[in-house]
Amino acid sequence: MRATEITSALETLAADLTAAEVPATTDPTKIEVPGAWVTVDTLTPELMCGEFTATTAIYLIARDNGHSAALADLAEMLDRIAEIVPSITAAQPDSVSLPGYSGPLPALRTTATIGD
Repeated sequence: MRATEITSALETLAADLTAAEVPATTDPTKIEVPGAWVTVDTLTPELMCGEFTATTAIYLIARDNGHSAALADLAEMLDRIAEIVPSITAAQPDSVSLPGYSGPLPALRTTATIGD
């Protein structure tokens, strides 16, 4: 994909995740909790063609309502997005700080290739 197509590809992915009942956005100021934040992770240039392979980071974010409950919410969202994004290569525990919350929220950071 061309570099100028990446924003559109991320927005399409966010819309697909939202349709799968995981509210998703590319705008970190508009994240719904529980929900997902979709952003670019890496751009790898393809040799001599002006194209890039894009790897996206999808942060699944849950309410901080105890470890077991948060893990259950994150696992449910991961199951839902795995049906939409078969190229997920990893899901690592993480935390995300958002405006309006007193502390970091539990999250899973997943990565997937888009646009190939």
